[in-house]
Order: sequence, then C-alpha cells, then structure tokens
Amino acid sequence: MALGASSLAVVASGIVAPVLQLIRDDLHLTTTAAGLVVGSNGAVVALASPAIGRAIDHCGAWRVLGIGLLAYGIAGGIGGLATSLTTLLASRLLLGVGVAAVFSGTTVALLGYGADSDRVAGWRTAVMTASGLVWPVVAGLLGGFGWRTSFVIYLIAVPLGAAILIRPIPIVDQSSSTGSARGLLRHNRMVVPWLLLIAVTNSLAFTLLIFMPQRLSELGVHAPVAVSLFMTLFSVAASTAGIAYPKVRRVAGPVLLLRVGTVCWTVALVILGAGHQLVAVFVAAVIAGVGSGLGFTVLTLTIARMTPPNSLGRITALSTTAIFVGQFTGSLSLGQIADRVSIAAVFFISAAISLAAFLMVLLLVPDLEHGGET
Repeated sequence: MALGASSLAVVASGIVAPVLQLIRDDLHLTTTAAGLVVGSNGAVVALASPAIGRAIDHCGAWRVLGIGLLAYGIAGGIGGLATSLTTLLASRLLLGVGVAAVFSGTTVALLGYGADSDRVAGWRTAVMTASGLVWPVVAGLLGGFGWRTSFVIYLIAVPLGAAILIRPIPIVDQSSSTGSARGLLRHNRMVVPWLLLIAVTNSLAFTLLIFMPQRLSELGVHAPVAVSLFMTLFSVAASTAGIAYPKVRRVAGPVLLLRVGTVCWTVALVILGAGHQLVAVFVAAVIAGVGSGLGFTVLTLTIARMTPPNSLGRITALSTTAIFVGQFTGSLSLGQIADRVSIAAVFFISAAISLAAFLMVLLLVPDLEHGGET
C-alpha cells in the first residue's frame, strides 16, 4: 500500500498539467492564476513538511500516511468540483498538506523494512519515477471527457488511506520525539549537506522537465512525441536503476554509487547543452535516468541511516522540504538564465552544479563512513 501511495505523492501537479489549458478556458484564468493552480500545492508541501515530520515522530508514519491520503483524495476530488479560482486554490492548498503527509509518510514507512530497506527504497524510486510519466498520461486521456474527469484520479487515495487506518498500527516510542527541526539539525549536523544534495539533485531533475521541450525546439524538433520519448527513456532508465539497486549495492558501496550518479548527471547535462543530434539527446536521457535512479535511492537511505529512529519523521520531512525548495529555486533561477542567455547555457550551468555536487560527495566520504550506510 505504501508503494501505491508513493505513486500518488509525486503527481499532484502532474495530474493538472495536461488539462491546465482546459481549466484556464473554463474558469477564465490568467497565466499567473494558472501558475498558482499548478504550483501552490508545492509551496504548501515545503512549508507544511516540518509539522508533518513532528506528527510522524509522535503518532507514527502509518497513521499520518493514512490521514494524509484521505486529505489528498478529498481535496483533490473537491478541486474537480470547483467553479471559481478561489475554490480551486483552496482545494490545492489542502492538497499540499496531504502531499506532504503522503510523501514523508511513505518514506518513513518503507524505511522501516530493516534488512529489506535497500530493495524497498529501490522499488520506491522506480515507482515514483514511473508514476511521473504514467499518471499524467492517464490524466490527459481522462481530460478528453472534460478537465473535471481527470481529478477522479485523486480519489484513488481515499480507499488507500482508509485501508491503512483500519489496519493495526504499532505503538510509537515517543521518548525522543520532541524538539524543533532546527534543534534536531544542530544535533545531527552531518545530515545538513545531504539535505543540500537532495535539493540540488531534484533541482537538476526539474531542469530536465521544464527546459527539455525548449531544447528540443532549438534543435528543430517540435513534435510532442519527441518530448514524450525523452521522458519515457529517462523514466525507464531511472526505474531500472532503482530496481537493480539492491544487486548493485552488493558489489559497490553507497559512496561509489553516489559518485556514479553525480557523474551521470554531469555527463548528461553537458551532452544536452552541447549536442546537436537527436540521438545524443536521447542517450543523455538514459544517462540522466541512471543517475537519478542511483542518486535518489542512495540519498534517501543515507539520510535515514544517519538519523535516530525517533527523529526520522522530522528529518525525512526536512528532506521533503529540500526537494520542493530545490525544484522551485532551480526553475526560478535557471529560468532567468534561459531568458537572458540560452537554453544551452541552462544545461551547462546545471552541469557545473552537478560537478560541484560530485565534489561535495568526495568531501562527505568520512561522514558517510562513520555515520551513514555500511
């Protein structure tokens, strides 16, 4: 059930994107208002996650996940009934709280599988990556019957949440579940650089999503199917890397795998900035996908294994905040570069950022060896 919930955590905005133009026409929205419809829930996720983390440490991941799924499904469903911008935005804000609970709740719940956590974390990466491709396609197909029909997808979360809440939920040890996130970070300072790495890698992933269509257009490719093929190759490669993670982990340590991940990102971004052939672009999609599948899985497990069990909810919630902050700041700052310089420059600068992340991994080896994965 947690893996199924993970598939919903990453597509709150992806479900809306295919039918956004239909929503604009029906509700007579401006471009700015349409942007708020897509992005408002992400801002709420970043702001609400620390409180969600405290709730997880106090009440347990499964209980918070179940309630979060109910909020996700109900808020999403209400959005499909909206007849004004105010109602739609209100539903999106409540949806953001649900997403925060689902995202952090699934992470902590799945990390509780102990010796099986490598396999489960790899599958989580695969499911979340594939979902970012599959659910928007389903939403687009349903949108053929009207934009409100696409919002039915959100309702899938309601029976999932109910099923989780009616099952026996273990009692949570609350002996160390107090304290602010800031105080927690002061006592777990070696986690901070890893949170920064999560923000950076998610910023790079969002760069592909936003600027890849424009890069293909610069290369003379305007067909939507080309963009779809790029994202499909990226998703398949990332999912494959996630599924293969446990086997790869037996022959390579987390430090090496994270180095490979950041190198993959750097190489892929350089190819995207310099390449002028469509084949090169598609090769870059595969390389970036492998980097994502390895990198995201290693980072999730490393932070979990650096954190005391009774603080895992708060630290995981901070990583959720880092993910959404990275996506927002990356798209905002790189968008300015795209407007003033070029799309190619965006990918070159992103490659430099990825290279800096690789150097950070080299510096963090002692921390990982003494406090992280073994």
